[in-house]
Amino acid sequence: MDEKERTIQKRKENHKEVERRRRDNINLGISELAKIVPDCEKNKGSILQKSVEYIKYLQKTNLATIEKWREEKKDGEDKMKPILEEIARLRGENEYLRQELQNPKETNNGA
Repeated sequence: MDEKERTIQKRKENHKEVERRRRDNINLGISELAKIVPDCEKNKGSILQKSVEYIKYLQKTNLATIEKWREEKKDGEDKMKPILEEIARLRGENEYLRQELQNPKETNNGA
């Protein structure tokens, strides 16, 4: 075998190794998906299809959860508004009463 043939052979071997690692990585990823996604069958096509369906389901569920959280947050804020206003009013009244205690008005006792 001459140098050119050895070089060609080495390139083929390198290419085979790269392709083998690529396939191994793909298969590993598909196996991991099969462990995560419920109700997966054992063939790659089914695993990928179920994975897509599951991701779409999770996205939809996530959006619904976020919307529900926003509504609950707004309801909570709406309920807190009068309470916060009452707190502000009471603080003002409290401050007024403190001032009254520190600077009592002189009263005329008929003297």
